[in-house]
Amino acid sequence: MPLHEERDPIMSAGLDSSVSEAYQPFTTDLMSGLIDSLGDALIGINAEQQIVLFNRGAEELFDYCAPDVLGRQLDILLPPDNRAAHEAHLETFAKEGVRTRRMGHRRSIRARRADGTEFPAGATISVADLDCGRIFFAAVRDITHHVETRNHLAESLNEHQRLARLDPLTDVLNGRVFKKAIEQSIKELRENGVPFTLVFIDADRFKEANDVHGHVFGDELLKTVAARLSSGFRSTDVVARVGGDEFGVLMPDCTAEIARTRIPKLRTALLADMQAMGASVTFSIGVLNCIQPPESVGACLHAVDSLMYSIKYSTGDGIAWGELDGVQQV
Repeated sequence: MPLHEERDPIMSAGLDSSVSEAYQPFTTDLMSGLIDSLGDALIGINAEQQIVLFNRGAEELFDYCAPDVLGRQLDILLPPDNRAAHEAHLETFAKEGVRTRRMGHRRSIRARRADGTEFPAGATISVADLDCGRIFFAAVRDITHHVETRNHLAESLNEHQRLARLDPLTDVLNGRVFKKAIEQSIKELRENGVPFTLVFIDADRFKEANDVHGHVFGDELLKTVAARLSSGFRSTDVVARVGGDEFGVLMPDCTAEIARTRIPKLRTALLADMQAMGASVTFSIGVLNCIQPPESVGACLHAVDSLMYSIKYSTGDGIAWGELDGVQQV
């Protein structure tokens, strides 16, 4: 039957005569016109999940003619992997005792057209107890555009949140996030006795390299340092750019012994990277092992900053090691 051919939207194909008679009050011209004039697709099913109502909007949405679906199971309008979940939802809904005209049970579902294509659908469900038995009604809309818009907004929000955490040039964390991570490590140390190590790394003579080779070269140099730091530490360590040519690394649950094994190797790798770039850049590094909780994040940063500058303003190109009770230089 072609779409929109004159017919009653409510039929009883495959149902017994008592059910057919029970639907007669709905088959007047007025009711048929009202049902077909609805903007949404309107579908009705009985307790056996047989389709007993399929209006013109449903024909257009699902690309089925009403006589082809009336009396058949609702499964033909659902993807196979969604059918069990739908049945469970319908059973739960029925137990809630919702009556006629009580709408508002909205959820997102997957639906399937006659050609097998699937689409996200929004459904408003209600139930009515008629002479023929309990009938579930669903007003259904294609919400593809809504879902795409929502997903796009979610992606944009995630990207915005990601960018708010990162340094835009080097793609490592920024100083604000770094301070929050230190705050968390101080809390862990204070409450659970978990030590941590804080590392500050300054690129010696970076300004000179930037002036000689240009800003593009300088940017690439900083990216190279950031990449080396990101790959040279543990996955649990936090790498951040904390200043123009300064980087910070937080090593949670890290003893002085672990730091003394890793940091010299990292410095060697950084120097090799600079040599490969043709840059006369070395690194002043301060390493602070925290076995006692510092008074604040600021106090912790000041201590490791002092270690780093003790190298930078003396010989440069070295590592200063320290704890809260003293400083050692190598």
